[in-house]
Amino acid sequence: MSTLRERYQNAYLDKERRLRDRYNALRVFANKVTRQKAAIYVARQQIKEKLQLVEQVNLQLSQLGRRINHQLDDLDDLMPAGPAQESTGTDPD
Repeated sequence: MSTLRERYQNAYLDKERRLRDRYNALRVFANKVTRQKAAIYVARQQIKEKLQLVEQVNLQLSQLGRRINHQLDDLDDLMPAGPAQESTGTDPD
């Protein structure tokens, strides 16, 4: 009778060991997933910040382009008309 009890006890201990091993493996996996999620969150925040900076640079470049065009238009208005413009009386644009 003791051999049957020992077999059941050994089987129970083996099952308990396998469950503990499986639990530890799952815990390691869960920790890995948690670290990956944190890294993804940080990367998402960095991309968001970079996109905001790109939008600001794009806006500044657009404003600079408009200012340069305006200044060039002002310079064109200050320049005397060339001989081709005087003879035809039209603007080459």
